[in-house]
Amino acid sequence: MIYLSGYDETNKVLFAMQVAEESGKVLWSKTVASVSALPRRNVIASPSPVADAEGAVFTFSTGIIVRFSREGKEIWRRDLVADYGPISVDWSYSSS
Repeated sequence: MIYLSGYDETNKVLFAMQVAEESGKVLWSKTVASVSALPRRNVIASPSPVADAEGAVFTFSTGIIVRFSREGKEIWRRDLVADYGPISVDWSYSSS
C-alpha cells in the first residue's frame, strides 16, 4: 500500500489517500479538513504519511494529525493549533 496526502485546490480541502502499489488504483480517499488560508512559502500537505501494518498517520502543516486504518476508517485525530496555539514557522510546517 502507498499512502499519500494532498491539497485539493478546487474544493479547498486536505485529503489522505491509499493507493495500490501494483496498479496505482486509489483504494480510498478521505477529506481531512477544509482550508481557508494557505501558507505563502510551502505546500500545505508537505509532511509524508507514516505507515505500519495497521494503517497510516497523516500530518498537515495546519497542525492536524490524523490516523486512518488500512481500510480508511479514522482512528484518531489531533489539532496541534487548537491544543497549543499557532505554529510559527516561516516556511510552514513540514516533516518527512
